[in-house]
Amino acid sequence: MSRRILESFARPFLIDTHEIFISASVGISIYPSDGETAEVLLKNADTAMYHAKEQGRSNCQFYSTGLNAAASERLDVENDLRKAVERREFLIYYQAKVDVRSRRITGAEALIRWRHLRRGILSPAHFLPAAIDTGLIRPMDEWMLREACLQSRRWQAAGLAPITVSVNVSNSLFHGSTLVPTASKALSESGLASQYLEWGIDRIDRDAGHGHVHHDVGRPEENGHPALDRRLRNRLFIVELSAASSAEPAQN
Repeated sequence: MSRRILESFARPFLIDTHEIFISASVGISIYPSDGETAEVLLKNADTAMYHAKEQGRSNCQFYSTGLNAAASERLDVENDLRKAVERREFLIYYQAKVDVRSRRITGAEALIRWRHLRRGILSPAHFLPAAIDTGLIRPMDEWMLREACLQSRRWQAAGLAPITVSVNVSNSLFHGSTLVPTASKALSESGLASQYLEWGIDRIDRDAGHGHVHHDVGRPEENGHPALDRRLRNRLFIVELSAASSAEPAQN
């Protein structure tokens, strides 16, 4: 039954003259092993459905008791994440990019970390999926762009040679033509020249963002940094080459 449901959604729906593609995720609970009431069975099937989404969508998953523990932990992460944004519990590590011939630092990659009150320093693998699902990824991306620009400008003010700082963002900033204005604002507030800012798309969210990327970069007249818009197009080309040449998920 679940296979037939998924196969029916694999075909596009025709509305007027438009083809609409919809994906489905199926969660299954079985009476009486997974519950003896309709309420419990529906709750456990819902838990299994969210697990199916985490496995890449367009698949089905059966409920198991271990999923309750995972769902509870995920809920804790989401609740803590909301507080973390308000409390500014995030920090950035900078990974140096070194020219092997001159042995000089030519750039730095900004890597976000979460200073969790109980669990210590957490890498993005522990909180990015929850941030994307809750919509908290947008303020995190905006903060990271602004903070990376400010830090790069601080280095220059301290007398260090200018270097390019690279920031990984999710596709949240590619919706509604917001990436270029957000980056422009970060540059203006920090005083950093646009040639010292570079960004890429987090691989965890890259596939979902492709349809919006091309739409956003084609509007140079909407921002006050024409050079920034050109760099966005160039950076997009690099990111797409990277996506085509690597199937491994990013850890940062």
